[in-house]
Amino acid sequence: MAALSVDTLIHPVDTLITRIQSPNFSTQYKSASGAFRRSLFRNLYQGFGPTLVAGLPASAGFWAVYEKLKTSSERAKERGQLRGVPLPLLHAASSAAGELVSCAIMSPAEVLKQNAQVQQQQQQGAASPRGNQTMAVLRKFITRPTKLWTGYPMMVASYLPGVSITMTLYEYIKEGLLSSQGGQAQQSVSTLFGIAGLSAGI
Repeated sequence: MAALSVDTLIHPVDTLITRIQSPNFSTQYKSASGAFRRSLFRNLYQGFGPTLVAGLPASAGFWAVYEKLKTSSERAKERGQLRGVPLPLLHAASSAAGELVSCAIMSPAEVLKQNAQVQQQQQQGAASPRGNQTMAVLRKFITRPTKLWTGYPMMVASYLPGVSITMTLYEYIKEGLLSSQGGQAQQSVSTLFGIAGLSAGI
């Protein structure tokens, strides 16, 4: 839910960035005088549907894989099977595997979102109803669905390092705080939020 809330807040900014970086920016969103056209600031929540639909499954997929691999690797280490592997490396590998699954779920949504964000000008004067940009984009990929994963390698390369570092710091800080409390297993919601925020900020 936290990730979805953030996506909801930053989506208009993301739409503006996508449109400005579009190859057709100078012809679609700027006038001959160089001023921004109003179309640049219209329908800033275009393409949010795919993010909304894929966000929760992607997050669930990440945590399911991460927790499973983390628990299995920690138990294996306790049995002496991974004696020479540092615990932070196991946490990083677990989070990397989880992020691979998450990106596989989110990649199609990102492709649909970014195409829908710049779809407005292409549909002006067309018969398709206004506000149906995402469905119009989706129809383009019906005959070539594998194209929805075109950006998967770049998405993984972009997110995986940061997620691995964040989760490694999260586990390290959490373990340190629990150890300072005498090894008590009590973990309040506020404590976990604080750890997560600190590790993400670092």
